[in-house]
Amino acid sequence: MTPEQKRQIEMLIETPQNHTSTLLTLLSTWCAAEEDNETRNMISIALTVACQIKESLDKAVEGK
Repeated sequence: MTPEQKRQIEMLIETPQNHTSTLLTLLSTWCAAEEDNETRNMISIALTVACQIKESLDKAVEGK
């Protein structure tokens, strides 16, 4: 991959990375404040999926 291609990928992925980080923050805050265990478990599952998305985006930027 050329440096130019890598830069273009980084630019394309930057916004989804930012949105994913925002989602992780919101879900974490909600999970910490939630008192219902069932709801907290569902939030935890959503957090896990959001973390997987973040990892995939990070790997794409690294070119893996």
